This record gives sequence, structure tokens and C-alpha cells, in this order.
Amino acid sequence: MKRPSYLRGSVAIGLFCLAADQLTKYLALVHVPSGEVRGSGFFSLRLVHNAGAAFSFASSATYAITALALVVVLVLPALVTRTDSRAWACGLGLIWGGAAGNLVDRLLRSPGFGRGEVVDFIGWGNWFTGNVADIALGLGIGLVVVLSFCHIDFASETVSEGNEGRRAATAE
Repeated sequence: MKRPSYLRGSVAIGLFCLAADQLTKYLALVHVPSGEVRGSGFFSLRLVHNAGAAFSFASSATYAITALALVVVLVLPALVTRTDSRAWACGLGLIWGGAAGNLVDRLLRSPGFGRGEVVDFIGWGNWFTGNVADIALGLGIGLVVVLSFCHIDFASETVSEGNEGRRAATAE
């Protein structure tokens, strides 16, 4: 019996996230002056350039962050070909799209190739400022965590057999 392939769907999700991320970053660069805050409350628009990872962590390690993002973008499609789970393929597609969106910035934006700063523009209160790629990454990682905690098998849509046995043993 032929295994289903969710690669096309996963790549479509990733490409949609990548396109939405790059389009919204372009719009933010055109319409939101740097340093200006638009809106109030929990969500606002404020244009910032981030050399680091989430929460500006490791801002002096841009090359390492770029290399990690490149590995993620190259490896995830291969992982998707190994799953028979739509949910896992969806999660990996979201992660791929988010990683690709920020990788494009790191490769093509100032101050130079591999050192580019990520364009962030969605203010989440005083907590942090992010972008559509960050949202895709967060959703994808969240979905993968939920699938893992629910013991949804990577190779199928079912609960892992070993975990079912453990559940039955603890229920007795």
C-alpha cells in the first residue's frame, strides 16, 4: 500500500506563510516609520530591526542563527516525506514557512549577507515585537508540542502503541 505524501500540502502552507511574511514586512517598511508606534493596547505596529533571535536573544550571533535557520529550511521538507500524519505535516510546514521568512531577511537585508536584520513590526504589548514568520513558527512549534504530548505518532494519525500500553497500565 502506497504511503500518502503530505509534502505538497506542507510546502503550500510554508510558502503561504513565507509570502504573507514578506508582504507584510514590505508593507510595514513602506507605511510604518522606524521608531513610531501606531495603535495602543495589547497590539500595535512598531518597526524594529532585530539582529538576534526571539526577544533579541543572541544578537551578536547572527551568523549562527542564519546557519540554524538554513538547516531547518533544508531538513524539514525531508522530514515531511517521512510522515503519514497530516497534523505533523501541517506543523512542520508552519515551522518551515516561519524559518524561511526570517531566513530571507538574514540573507538579503542590511547590514549584509548572512548578517541581515529581521524586520519586526507587530508589537505585543510591552512583551516583544515580532512578525508573521514568528507567528507561524510559534503556531507550528505549538502544534508539534501538542502532538507530542498527545502521543500522536509521527508516522501515522494514531496514538503510538507503546503509549497506549502505558495509558492502559496506569488506568488499572
